[in-house]
Amino acid sequence: MARLSCAIIIVSKMKHERASMSTKEQICETAYRLFKEKGYDNVTVDDICKESGIAKTTFYYHLDSKEDTIYPFYKLVFDALAQKMDLILAADTYWKQLVISYFALVKESDSLGYDMTGKLYIANINENKRSIEFGEQLDKTFIAIIKNAQKAGQIRNPKPADELYRAVGYSYIGLEVFWCIYKDEFDRDNAVMSTLETIFDVDPDYKVSYAEIMDDALDDLNIRESGGGN
Repeated sequence: MARLSCAIIIVSKMKHERASMSTKEQICETAYRLFKEKGYDNVTVDDICKESGIAKTTFYYHLDSKEDTIYPFYKLVFDALAQKMDLILAADTYWKQLVISYFALVKESDSLGYDMTGKLYIANINENKRSIEFGEQLDKTFIAIIKNAQKAGQIRNPKPADELYRAVGYSYIGLEVFWCIYKDEFDRDNAVMSTLETIFDVDPDYKVSYAEIMDDALDDLNIRESGGGN
C-alpha cells in the first residue's frame, strides 16, 4: 500500500486540475464530441458554438480556427484517464496497472478515430504545439507505477523508469501514426501489447492477455471499442 502513495497523491492533483476546466477546454471538448458524431469535415464553427452555448466572438476570443480545437486533444484524454486512475490502481499487479493505463489511452484515441488523430499529428508537424506530450502529472504517475513494478520483479528491464517510460511513449506515438496510415488493416492492440512486453521485459508469470484486460478492466472504466474512422 505504501508503494501506491506517490501515485495516489499525483492522481489527486490531476483531478483537482480537471475540476477547473477552462472555457477553451470546454469548447474543445464539445468540438471533439461533434467530430466523433459527425466527422471533422462535417462540423463547422457555428455548430461548435451552438452546441457549446457561446457566441462566435467567444469562440474566436479563445481559438483562431476550427483546427485549433484539435491541439488540446491529448490533454483532455489524459484528464479523462486521471478520472479513472483510482480504478486502474486497484488492479492486483503493477503490470496490470500499466497495461490497463496504456490501453485506456488507446481506447480514448479510438473514440476520436484515426482520421481525427491523423489531423492532430499533421497539425503538429506543420507547427509544433507540443500537444502530443503526455503531461507532467501523468508522466509522474506512469513512472511511479514502473518503479513499483521493477521493485516487485514484475518488470525485469533494469533501465531507469523514466527512460523506459520515454521509450514506450515514443513507440506509442509511432504506433498511432501506423494506425492512422493503415487504419483497420493495422492490429494496433496486438502491437501495443507486444511493444509493452518487449520494452519492459515483463516476467512471464505476470503477463496478461488483451482479452482479459478488455473484459475485466476496460469495461469497468466505461471504455468501449469505437467505429474507428470518424
